[in-house]
Amino acid sequence: MCLGRMLPELPADVLLQADEWKAAYLLNHKKVPKQASPLREAIRRIAWLGGFWGRKGNSEPGAKTLWLGLRDIAVFVDGIQADRQEERCV
Repeated sequence: MCLGRMLPELPADVLLQADEWKAAYLLNHKKVPKQASPLREAIRRIAWLGGFWGRKGNSEPGAKTLWLGLRDIAVFVDGIQADRQEERCV
């Protein structure tokens, strides 16, 4: 959260695994970029899953909103990884 505010242009893949930042786009029904997006954008995608609206008067998303979004992403990524593991076993 703090790094997203201090270094918004930092690539998201510095802090998030590829599956995590891609999941933030997929769960928001957005096209996944070929390269990692800036950290600020990835944080906002995660926050939208946690209930952040990003209105003009809103400040940056807080810890609870990010936690709720990261919880959804963790479940989604676990499912993706389980599916990949099952494909290898078959």
